[in-house]
Amino acid sequence: MGVGPIRSGGDQAEGRLPVLDPPDLKRRRPVLAKSSSSPFSSTTLDYLLRNMGIRTLIVMGLLTDQCIGHTIKDAADRGYRVVCLEDACQAITPERHGHALACFQGYAALMSVAAFEGVLASYPSTTS
Repeated sequence: MGVGPIRSGGDQAEGRLPVLDPPDLKRRRPVLAKSSSSPFSSTTLDYLLRNMGIRTLIVMGLLTDQCIGHTIKDAADRGYRVVCLEDACQAITPERHGHALACFQGYAALMSVAAFEGVLASYPSTTS
């Protein structure tokens, strides 16, 4: 795992985030390259999710008021149940992050990462 910069225009680095290593090809996880604010607009994500029987999406990432917002609203419009991990998202400023979260009302349930981990822990393990 490496570390890459978060940039907000120009060359001013505002922070650093881990850069994930390439996915293990043996797992055959799909990689979708998006070219729009929402992966639903420019990829086959909806087709893949429906064929896999996935009905609930957990959304996190950058930027809360841009790509995350578009993705949440597009997913909700397509009938998915959406959960936004509010402390696993970030915008350029805390104010923009807060305003975006307020706009998600009616589209997504907001939850902290800790609360989501608690929900996951309540399910029986599927690994042997």
